[in-house]
Amino acid sequence: GEQGNHWSNYLGWDRNGDARGDVPYEANDMVDRLSWQHPMMKLLLASPAVQALRLVGQQFPVMRVPSVIEARPRMQPVQPQWPAWRQKLKEHPDAR
Repeated sequence: GEQGNHWSNYLGWDRNGDARGDVPYEANDMVDRLSWQHPMMKLLLASPAVQALRLVGQQFPVMRVPSVIEARPRMQPVQPQWPAWRQKLKEHPDAR
């Protein structure tokens, strides 16, 4: 059956066109851990240096931290209207 999750910050690719990422997604990688420890680092999250650090962390197991791993993440959300739902939660955080 159709299982798996879509992760909005997934940076992988889908070379065979099966709508599943070819690179596993790690929910809490080295960059996430650093940004939790140093909140001001969030200003740099979109920078090429931080993106390179994410890729290095994926390629070298020595630098990996324990994490939730999605082996074959979805490339698109199952429900296409999820951004509207997410926006409603941001506008009304007490509705959770």
